Amino acid sequence: MSSVIRYADQNLTEIDLKQVPSQAPVIPLRNAVILPGVLLPVFVGRQESVALIDAVGQPGSLVALFTQKSPRDEDINKKKLYTTGCLAEIHRVVPMGEGGCQVLLQGIQKIELLDIVQTKPYMIGCISALGEIHDVEEQDFREFQEHVVQYVSAHPGIPDEISQFVKKLTNPSALANQITFFSERGIKEKIEILRISSQQEKMQLLLKSLIDDTHQLRMEKEVREKVEKDSQRMQKEFYLRKQMEQIRKELGEDDDDETDELENQLREKELPEHARKTVDKELKRLRRLSDGPQGGGLETSQIRNWLELVAELPWSDPHSREIRLNHAARILDEDHEGLEEVKKRILEFLAVEKQTGGSRAPILCLVGPPGVGKTSLARSVARAIDRPLVRAALGGMRDEAEIRGHRRTYVGALPGKILNAMRKAETRDPVFLLDEIDKTGQSYHGDPAAALLEVLDPEQNHAFEDHYLDLAYDLSRVLFICTANTVESIPLPLLDRMEVVHLSGYTVAEKKAIASRHLLPKIISDLKLESDQIAFTDAALEHIVTAHTREAGVRSLKRKLESLARKAIRRLIEERESQVEQVEHPEQAEQAKPTGQDFQKVTFDVDEVRDNLGRDRY
Repeated sequence: MSSVIRYADQNLTEIDLKQVPSQAPVIPLRNAVILPGVLLPVFVGRQESVALIDAVGQPGSLVALFTQKSPRDEDINKKKLYTTGCLAEIHRVVPMGEGGCQVLLQGIQKIELLDIVQTKPYMIGCISALGEIHDVEEQDFREFQEHVVQYVSAHPGIPDEISQFVKKLTNPSALANQITFFSERGIKEKIEILRISSQQEKMQLLLKSLIDDTHQLRMEKEVREKVEKDSQRMQKEFYLRKQMEQIRKELGEDDDDETDELENQLREKELPEHARKTVDKELKRLRRLSDGPQGGGLETSQIRNWLELVAELPWSDPHSREIRLNHAARILDEDHEGLEEVKKRILEFLAVEKQTGGSRAPILCLVGPPGVGKTSLARSVARAIDRPLVRAALGGMRDEAEIRGHRRTYVGALPGKILNAMRKAETRDPVFLLDEIDKTGQSYHGDPAAALLEVLDPEQNHAFEDHYLDLAYDLSRVLFICTANTVESIPLPLLDRMEVVHLSGYTVAEKKAIASRHLLPKIISDLKLESDQIAFTDAALEHIVTAHTREAGVRSLKRKLESLARKAIRRLIEERESQVEQVEHPEQAEQAKPTGQDFQKVTFDVDEVRDNLGRDRY
């Protein structure tokens, strides 16, 4: 059968059922179903069919078309044919080589095969016309026609003019037959549709599949367009990359120089044996890919990023730093007021760290309400033992990959928080603050607490494996300090590996001391003032602590002091500017411009505090 498909240029209606002959020559079709209204060129090569065309093949003659159940059958009888077929009119016969011919046929009426009365020299069958039930509403037909147009427009194998053709069809059967023929359906499906008598039922059956097929075709079109776009982009990138290579060579800036520099950095690293083997292997891959046609491709970039991470991580044993307990105690006293029991526990912790060299030191977990100084205590510990402090915020973390990283097979993969912090620390023995360890949670992405077990467990953290790095990395020299607001929400396996130190909060006297010795000097420094320009009476500080703040820590106290300092600065600047405006000569005005040193001292007492902060809250 020819693959060339034609279509009628007008609406076709069924012929009068009385005009259908009771007998007609039969042409068995191997892999085609012709429906009323459809024009189709058919190649005829079977001996009996050729004899039929020779005998009655004049244009205008009628033939009965029935589809074979198996296209391989040669000796045809009624049982080997689908009994529902189509009466067709011969439009044209074109002789072909080797005794065959091509016949242009147009279906005109659905028929049923009753019997075969002759097989030689050609087949003749008894037929009966099959009518259709005209039960289609106008609105249903318009909806069906709209979906047919959408399907035809989305199908890449159907010519564009078909869309205009189906818009002109007003006969439901003609439209259903045309779209059935053009759609990618099997022989059995087309026969089943041909058998349906109700036009409404036929349209409903086709409508559902049309919607699904149109959606599928549009998705395939999007995929094709994306593939074509990606292909064009890759070709453009390849062309630009080659141009860039040539320009770099002309300028003496070759990618090989960057690779050589990266290799030299890796050679200087004291990598473990297993890491050295993997790095050497990846370096060879990088050079091989860089010299290939995709020299700057995605895989090359991934390998280079991985090697750069290895080069930036600290691998060497850290320089020995002596822990001096007296020095540590002095720094803790300088940075924090009160908390004597907590300081004692921290010094004991540092003593064990010094004695064991970090191999058996416990993991410290500072537990207390917000603002009591948990993070600043960790900072003081780092300063006391002269180690860098790195921090990983765990609050709200629900993805295990944030700890262990993503595997390199994923596009845009990155290492986890642990290795990122180690890269910033540039040493294997930093003080590592795991902040808000009680606020991790589980999700379908995994359990971050389970990943933290490997980080904090001394039996495992000497060979911590980040998914991105995919090499064992030693965390045993890291001094881990955790913070939490409560111990109840810390997973028990994690809690079992930590020594908990509770920070209960500050007394009124301690808060006053913190305000005068720590908070006020920092506020004055941040606001570019002199140390004696703003002051508070003891009664004023106590009033702020007791009447305007009620917390375990000092964050709210700091905010109140900052608010009062801003109000004082505004008042003094306004007073100075009013004095400047009263100066008569410009040169005198220039000399009278306000500076921090010109400000008068502002001392806040209880009345001043009440005037500026408003009524007492507590």
